[in-house]
Amino acid sequence: MVKIRNNQVYINGKKLNEPYLSGKQSVEDFGPYRVPHHHIFVLGDDRESSYDSREIGAVPMSSIKGKLVDY
Repeated sequence: MVKIRNNQVYINGKKLNEPYLSGKQSVEDFGPYRVPHHHIFVLGDDRESSYDSREIGAVPMSSIKGKLVDY
């Protein structure tokens, strides 16, 4: 479950730590949104002008072209 409240992203009720975001961003509250099985929810790092899963919905895993690298 994904939701945005007061410019903070929550995943399954847990606040997401996003140190990579530059400065304070002002975005509308969103959700809650249940991500379908075998899909991912994508958010841009420039939330105010990103065209992401808030508009297009979750992305099917079968559409992802890339490889997960765990550091």
